[in-house]
Amino acid sequence: MALIVEDGTLVASANSYATVAQADDYLEARARDSAWASLDDDVKEGYLIQATDYMVQRYHASWKGVRRSAAQALDWPRAYVDYEPVYQSTGVVADPVTGGFWLPADEVPGRVIHACIELAVRAVSGALAPDLAAQKKRVQVGPIEVEYAAAARESKAFQAVEQLLAPLLENGGSSSMLTVLRA
Repeated sequence: MALIVEDGTLVASANSYATVAQADDYLEARARDSAWASLDDDVKEGYLIQATDYMVQRYHASWKGVRRSAAQALDWPRAYVDYEPVYQSTGVVADPVTGGFWLPADEVPGRVIHACIELAVRAVSGALAPDLAAQKKRVQVGPIEVEYAAAARESKAFQAVEQLLAPLLENGGSSSMLTVLRA
């Protein structure tokens, strides 16, 4: 499958937030991941698509703002994404009515692109969202015994990605918080 990158213009059939060139530049600037550099571009494209798929599955209901079109392939670009003043960057526009700051609705934020790249690098070493198997309840080796909680399951968490995306997610990306509205 060919890499089709969303650039903020509602690209039909887009399947990635980042290009291979963006990923190579981002990782090279940070002196990171020689394993990535040794991959063929076709393989890198596959990992970028996997990373984007993961982002859509994981964050679809958590992004601030609204999708610009019900027909768009990916979650970005979005409209009405408020962005805290502390995170101001070029292109952030102050709303004259609310005084808030809004990201341009015709761009994919750099944080989304960088998170996609971070996830693509992690995909090289294994599945981003592996199936969760039931954990052993009790393990005993000689006189040492450990018992786990009945519902304990191991899942992957990507802290660097969560921190990158936090300003773009409702409740800062915390999955343990809900917004409560009362009459």
